[in-house]
Amino acid sequence: MEEQNKKKQITLAILGGIFLLILVIGAAYSYFQVVANNNATTTTITGNAELVGQATLTTNISALRLNITAEMMHISNANTTYYATEDGTPVTTATEGSGIYTLATASLTESEVPLYCSYTYDITATASKTISDGSDAN
Repeated sequence: MEEQNKKKQITLAILGGIFLLILVIGAAYSYFQVVANNNATTTTITGNAELVGQATLTTNISALRLNITAEMMHISNANTTYYATEDGTPVTTATEGSGIYTLATASLTESEVPLYCSYTYDITATASKTISDGSDAN
């Protein structure tokens, strides 16, 4: 029995030695792994992008009117040009603010790139009396 105990002790000693050897190797690997991870350097990445501004379209005049009478449409006024105004009173000589208007203003905040904008105006015509003589010239 004593021989069996000795074999057990030798086996346990061998297993204990193998376990200690594995612990030492694992600890050394872990130490080197941590040291390798702590040697990282900081990297800075920079870049440039074009500055794109904000486009704004502002309506300056929302409606222009041209009220024409039968006398204005007479053949004697055939070569007369009438310009619309905000209140509908026609003028024959156009000046800034009377016949000539800035309909809309486009503005752009600080920008390094061009922006292409469009603006649409709707034009409508109404007649208080229907032209009833059947003539296309009217």
